[in-house]
Amino acid sequence: MIHTMEVSMIDNSHDFFVEKERIFGKENYEDNAVRMHRAISWLYACEQHGHDDLGFLSAWIGFNACYSKPIEKIGEHEYFRISSFIGTLIKHDREDLIARYIFQEQQDLVESLMNNQFLFKHFWISVHGDQDDDWMLDYELSNHEYADNKQYRKTQNLCSDILQRIYVLRNQLIHGGATFESSFNRQQIQDCNAFMHGFLIIVIHIMLSNAKSDWGKINYPPIF
Repeated sequence: MIHTMEVSMIDNSHDFFVEKERIFGKENYEDNAVRMHRAISWLYACEQHGHDDLGFLSAWIGFNACYSKPIEKIGEHEYFRISSFIGTLIKHDREDLIARYIFQEQQDLVESLMNNQFLFKHFWISVHGDQDDDWMLDYELSNHEYADNKQYRKTQNLCSDILQRIYVLRNQLIHGGATFESSFNRQQIQDCNAFMHGFLIIVIHIMLSNAKSDWGKINYPPIF
């Protein structure tokens, strides 16, 4: 049985586990319960790592656990899935935590992320010589859109754009395109780790506060 879901703001995995058990009970393998258990476990991993590389990857996996569900359309792009999830999150975000996070609390961090060319997909396409010699024009256009989203507080657009930039680093690390604890490009690793850690906390809080909502089926459900 799912209990009352009034969740006070929490900033650590231990207290989230306590809240998760209060809401879902100790033995609950429904989709929402498993999704939250997985996400909180990766938040715990994020807290344990003293390395920005492993902390960032743990935070991204935790976020992925929150939005991951079976593919509805063949060929559906991951960016679309993330943006759609962000839209759903914002609809459930009665406290405007996401807007406060990206427009106020982490304004300088967001600025750093959005003005880092190494987090821009078309930059790397141009490096490999694959059809994108005008990446600077795309970059400038993207930053104009960022300025517009910031000025008019378009929360879903800006949050999706930030995560799209961070996804570039996620791909770089997951696919072996970086050296562990490399001295190169530390700024984006540190920025992405800091952003994703705080963002994951907000995502888990919103989802626990809306535990009865339909967040979709989970991938790889527990099999007994």
